[in-house]
Amino acid sequence: MFDLLSAVAFAVGHTFAVSSPLATTCFLPNSELKMVNTEKTIAALGIDLPPPPPPAANYIPIQKDGNLLYFSGHIPFNNDGSLLTGKVGTGGKSVEEGYNAARQVALNIIASMKKELGDLDRVDQIVKLFGVVHSTDD
Repeated sequence: MFDLLSAVAFAVGHTFAVSSPLATTCFLPNSELKMVNTEKTIAALGIDLPPPPPPAANYIPIQKDGNLLYFSGHIPFNNDGSLLTGKVGTGGKSVEEGYNAARQVALNIIASMKKELGDLDRVDQIVKLFGVVHSTDD
């Protein structure tokens, strides 16, 4: 388990490719008192959150159950709404392009959290993050 700031650091500083489907669960704390302003920290890192992606089909993108949020799959939409596509490896996309797609998915998830909660400081921790990469066997 890791907190939201760790997830942001992960999104901007680690090489890891994530693509659709992606399932995310985050925990909402009982107390809303925190010492960190997550959105200011994100801005200080030079990150602009994209608009939250709309559902791509007829499904509920976020389901709240008590103090847990469950997110349906997120895919790598750019901030302009265009979709990153392709296969990492000999499929035509570099590892760097896979990393950028993973980063975009992470930012889209964070944007969805902000839309649902209004304030990212309401997120206490991320319980589960599952991602897959469309890549070749090599």
